[in-house]
Amino acid sequence: MSDKSVFPSLTYHLQSAQFITNAKGEQYEHIEYTPYGELWTYKSKTAMLFLTTYNNFLAKQPAGLIEETAPGIDKLPFRFTGKELDEETGLYYYGARYLDPKYSRFMSCDPIIFGLNIYSYGGNNPITYNDPTGLFQEDSRYSGIVEKDDTLAKITTDHNKKYGTNYSYDDVAQSSDIEDPNKIEPGQKIIFPDEPAMESRQSWGAQDARIGEMESIGDVFNITIHSTDSNKTPAQIQQKHMGKWWGQNNWPDIGYHFLIGQDGTIYKGVDLQYKGIHVLNSNTGRIGIALMGDFQPGWLDNNSPTDIQIEALIDLILFLKAHYDIKSLGGHRDYKSSTLCPGDNVYPLLPNIRRRTGINGK
Repeated sequence: MSDKSVFPSLTYHLQSAQFITNAKGEQYEHIEYTPYGELWTYKSKTAMLFLTTYNNFLAKQPAGLIEETAPGIDKLPFRFTGKELDEETGLYYYGARYLDPKYSRFMSCDPIIFGLNIYSYGGNNPITYNDPTGLFQEDSRYSGIVEKDDTLAKITTDHNKKYGTNYSYDDVAQSSDIEDPNKIEPGQKIIFPDEPAMESRQSWGAQDARIGEMESIGDVFNITIHSTDSNKTPAQIQQKHMGKWWGQNNWPDIGYHFLIGQDGTIYKGVDLQYKGIHVLNSNTGRIGIALMGDFQPGWLDNNSPTDIQIEALIDLILFLKAHYDIKSLGGHRDYKSSTLCPGDNVYPLLPNIRRRTGINGK
């Protein structure tokens, strides 16, 4: 078999095909999905096509930017959770029944009547659960079962060596709902923290960053928590940060690496390979995360962050901690004395966030 006919698929925790390469590791395809498997974006080595319906309607970029798709690339059938997509119907085949990604449900009822909603996929939580046979949901984060003589420290160390992560066994204990990391029993399920669901820059309408004006973030050591002091959208915040008019900042991109809405939605901001602009003259090595809202008493709205917003923050911190050597976590005011950011309704929460994420310094 020649290199041209070999297309390995690179997946994430749901086992969805996300990157397709040839045998040499060259990228031929990049696919993103909505939560239930609709193709959000489709990008090949020789074409970028945005699938807006399952009627094979392709909304193309302006003339001159599109070339003919490489033969066979758009015919690979295995997509969301590794299941086969029927091109004619737009349905995924799960063995016992078909999933309609547009309407977020199975086309027929559960043959074994599992749960109250017999048409639902993954318990209506498709980021955490999948349904590989169409009969019952499984935790997609599930990583294995404790065997005799296993220790959580050994399991965690082996996983870190295999996947290049940096989890502590306390991280794994928390994600696996293990009360005492030193006491695990054969048969217990082990779940490693995974990348939380995030809205891509494209999905929230980000402008292109001015890459030529940006600098490398360097060795990451810190996470800095901010608030946006308003209920503006990420696109509106980016406009203020990048704009050149009076009252705007003229920065090359939005200032934060991530933003988290009050509904728990995580939005991607500055690419992590670049510095953000969120701590005055001290952005090297710092990842900036902004909680969206005004959390300072006496200011605009005087809100408190929502529980789901804080839980999303903790999930994001745990994920980042697994991939970077994070030594400290603090609020913006810890590094710039002239600001009250992230607000008096957020700052007192940081010690507990440090405790839950195992980050000691600030």
